[in-house]
Amino acid sequence: MHLFLRRLPDVIRVSPDYDRRPELRSLIDVLDDDVTRSRPGTGVTRSALVDLLLVHVLRLWQEEQGEAAWPRVADAAIATALRELHESPQTPWTVQRLSEIAGLSRTVFTRRFTVSVGKPPMAYLIGWRLMRGA
Repeated sequence: MHLFLRRLPDVIRVSPDYDRRPELRSLIDVLDDDVTRSRPGTGVTRSALVDLLLVHVLRLWQEEQGEAAWPRVADAAIATALRELHESPQTPWTVQRLSEIAGLSRTVFTRRFTVSVGKPPMAYLIGWRLMRGA
């Protein structure tokens, strides 16, 4: 499971703003229609619609939370490096460059990053890029 999903709170509350997010109203209407009428293929469509609705709700929640939705780390140096990774995942990052941004040696940076985030910097970056691409 992706780090973002593992770090979600137990309960997420969002208030749909249908004027700003008309796709939420559309998804809810389609899901409501699919649930109230039994037709061939509803087992497949319901599952897909719920998945799609969940993605849109998580996006809305992430936008409402801003940086609070990113992995929280107590280490300010590691948080600085994470912010750079998240804002610019396309950059050809190296551990050396990230450690410079954090103001730490490569060894200390790698150790502290791994402890704070749960995986080494380049493994985290690859996962972040794959998640963004997906």
